[in-house]
Amino acid sequence: MDSVVIGISALLFLLPVPGSSQYLDGRCGLLTNGKIANNISSPWMAYLHTSELLYVCGGTVITEKLVLTAAHCTRASEQFSNWRVYRNG
Repeated sequence: MDSVVIGISALLFLLPVPGSSQYLDGRCGLLTNGKIANNISSPWMAYLHTSELLYVCGGTVITEKLVLTAAHCTRASEQFSNWRVYRNG
């Protein structure tokens, strides 16, 4: 009995999952009927650059001196004093 349950469970993993990428059309991820945004329309958006002016990540302006960004945008060894923050608006 246990082997039957394990076998059926294993087969269920082979079934396609609704919502997986094979069901999406080629345009998925593209904007449809969107509007071009200007810098003034998103004043909370910040762009983080290294001292070499390489784009690193985006962030959200919390206060004049605080920008929230994702953890994967940073590394523990980074010298953040070399970074530059540009904001919209």
